[in-house]
Amino acid sequence: MLFKALCNPSAFSKRALTKTLLIMKFTAILVLVACLQSQGRGFAQTITLTLKNTPLEKVFKEVKKQTGYTFIYTREQLERTVNVSLEVKGASLQQVLDDCFRTQPVTYTVEGRFIVIKPKPVPAAPVAAAAR
Repeated sequence: MLFKALCNPSAFSKRALTKTLLIMKFTAILVLVACLQSQGRGFAQTITLTLKNTPLEKVFKEVKKQTGYTFIYTREQLERTVNVSLEVKGASLQQVLDDCFRTQPVTYTVEGRFIVIKPKPVPAAPVAAAAR
């Protein structure tokens, strides 16, 4: 009996159907916005650090803890580096890395979820003008 009443289109008023469809639309929009917002937060990495005269290896550990990015380097590369002092709040990953490597003999590249440390290229010596 209840099944027959539910299947009968005349059992639903036009107003109730319109209201139900409107609620469904709003729900779909809210779900979509929530999904897009959470995805945006996943890729927008912000870092907050306050470090004074700290070795690069410790900076790498702190950045990894806050962002999930893994650093790839050798001990020999870090032996030639100098300690850094950083004070950043809500900075992007690229800003922090640029500040960190500004005065270092090494540089970095980001490849996927890895940050690869490599020596800075040595600038070529200026070539003397060829004799005529």
